[in-house]
Amino acid sequence: MKRLAVAMALLGLPLPACRHDEDAARAGRMLALQSRQQELWRQLNARVEADPVLALVLANEGEVLVGMRGALLKKLVTEVAARYLDRVALDLKLEARVVAQGDVHVRKAVLGDVTAGTWHLDLVIHRVSGVLGARTPLVEVKGDRTVTLELPVLLDKARGQATIHFAWDSKGVANVLCRDFEVTRSIDGTLLPGVHSFKGGLRLAAGDDNVLAQPTFKDVPYRLKVDLTPAAWKSVEAALNEQDSFFKCGVGIDPDKILPKLREILLQGFDVRLPKKLFRSFALPASLARSIEHNGRRLVLAIKPDALVFANDVLWYSSAVSARVEVAR
Repeated sequence: MKRLAVAMALLGLPLPACRHDEDAARAGRMLALQSRQQELWRQLNARVEADPVLALVLANEGEVLVGMRGALLKKLVTEVAARYLDRVALDLKLEARVVAQGDVHVRKAVLGDVTAGTWHLDLVIHRVSGVLGARTPLVEVKGDRTVTLELPVLLDKARGQATIHFAWDSKGVANVLCRDFEVTRSIDGTLLPGVHSFKGGLRLAAGDDNVLAQPTFKDVPYRLKVDLTPAAWKSVEAALNEQDSFFKCGVGIDPDKILPKLREILLQGFDVRLPKKLFRSFALPASLARSIEHNGRRLVLAIKPDALVFANDVLWYSSAVSARVEVAR
């Protein structure tokens, strides 16, 4: 080694640094890198602590954490809700009753102006059938794992079966000249199309392999406006005309005046309540593969939902995952 050093010195070549100098330089570089690493970790931890989303992710104990932004959640719920009550056949046994009455004042040549009597209407709608059609819903995502929902629904192609009972009670002088009477007819009715908005919400919960949306709609009535079919109106008119004679009730009954009043009452409508079974729970996608096959072996995952948290406009779905290896068949 000494001869090599003398020869290099005679030739004017630089002598190699000693190993001690090389070790010292290497140690210096390592210290600098370690210091830089510690500084980067310090900056990362400071940013994580300042970012509520990252802090939530690192604080969660689940092995898998899936995040769904509020905009995507709103879009998914809107798409599902738009078909929630769309093209749903409805057949309700109602037995809903509409009751009304009114006085009739007439002028006759013999009697002058008199209160001829009081009519009474009792309409019972036994059944209603139709098709529900959903319109575009209004969706708002809340921070407490709930979604508020306003769902406009149209009941179309609706018909009903009903019984109408009309009674006439003569009064005063008219009671001497004509008798009271009652008419009962089984009739068919139609329900006028109209949009009704159901207001409620969805409660989000962690399912086995998805996010469950459970409806929380209130028991809000649906207002139905009724009209009779042309044949039904003719049947009622014929029944009243049968009484239109002097010795019955011609003194007080004028179908041309009574029927418009009856129709006005029916068009005011009545409230019904849709069955709660129409509002069904549904699932939003948030699943993981249950198994993975590789080289003749299957890795089977056991996924257990752990938590569901909505924070900073992100829905977090946390799951605990365990695995076992099986031989693929």
